[in-house]
Amino acid sequence: MSTIPVLELVVHLANGMSHRYATTVQADAAKVLDAFRSPDRFFHLGELYIGDGKSLNVIPRRDIVRIDLLGDNLPKWPQVGDALSVMELIDFAFDGDFDLDAYKAHRQEAWDQPGRSQVGFTQIDTADGATVVWEVVMKSRDMLPLDLQRYISNILSAGALTGQRARGGLMIINPAMIHRMRFIPGPPVLGPSMWKMDGAG
Repeated sequence: MSTIPVLELVVHLANGMSHRYATTVQADAAKVLDAFRSPDRFFHLGELYIGDGKSLNVIPRRDIVRIDLLGDNLPKWPQVGDALSVMELIDFAFDGDFDLDAYKAHRQEAWDQPGRSQVGFTQIDTADGATVVWEVVMKSRDMLPLDLQRYISNILSAGALTGQRARGGLMIINPAMIHRMRFIPGPPVLGPSMWKMDGAG
C-alpha cells in the first residue's frame, strides 16, 4: 500500500489551533471530496467527524475558520462574485514596492468599461488571528454605489469563500469567521452607507 497521501486536509480553528489529516486510499479521498462539492453548505451541516480506527475527532463546523485541501482531482469551485481567478499571495505587503496608484488607475479604467478584466487584492483577517491575501481577477461591472454595497454584502453573507493556495491546493474560508475584509484598491465611489475616513488601511 502506498504511503503517499492522495488527499490532505488542514483544519484551522477559531482558537488558533490547526489539525492535519491525510489519507492514502483513493476511495476515502473521494468520499471526503464529495462533501466539498457544494462549499456553500459545508459550514452549516453540524459536526465534522474524522476517524482513523484508533480515535474519532468531532469538530463543530461553526468553529472552523478555514480548511486547506491538498491533493489531486480537487473540486472545481465557482468563485464568489463570479471572479475569474482567486489566488493566495504569501509574504505580500501593501507598502514598499507596491504601486497603489497604478492599480487605482487600472481600477478606474475598468470601472468605466464594464466587462473589462481588472486585478485587485482582498485582505481577509480571520478569527484565529491569521491574515489571508488574495489576488482577484474579475470582469468589471456597471454598478451604482448602492449596487456595490449590495455586492460586497452578498460576498460576506455567502456560505463559503474559496480560492487557490499559493503552494498548491485549495482553501475554503468560513465567512462567519471573518473579522475584516479589506479591498485594495477601493472603489472609485463609495456607497451611501459607507463612511469616508482616513486610516482605512
